[in-house]
Amino acid sequence: MIGNKEDNTRTNSRREQADSGRFCWVNDKIAVPGKETRMNKQETTMAETPKTAKDAVTTHLADIEVILDWIGMELESHEQTAIDEPNNWGIPNELAHVKRNLKETLAFLSGNEVSEIDKSLEELRM
Repeated sequence: MIGNKEDNTRTNSRREQADSGRFCWVNDKIAVPGKETRMNKQETTMAETPKTAKDAVTTHLADIEVILDWIGMELESHEQTAIDEPNNWGIPNELAHVKRNLKETLAFLSGNEVSEIDKSLEELRM
């Protein structure tokens, strides 16, 4: 099995980070206070080009963290829409698309096959 049920605490942790001010909305864009990112257009225009691979990794990881937080907020919004509109099949279709893309991303990063990820998800649902 690839993951475990304790991994679900990451979602709660991300939500707590959002609530604690780790990022905010500026002009309909997500921004991280005090960080210079492409998304934080309030204080900077462009982040510097990384000088080393380590700098590039640091920048990518920071951007990915913001994207994951943003995805978490969008998922919460979709969940609320599903509650408000229980017969709206667009929401589960969109989430199926997101899940498919996330499984492909996880397979790429981990070296596991998508079928292995599917099997682990099935085991977690039991």
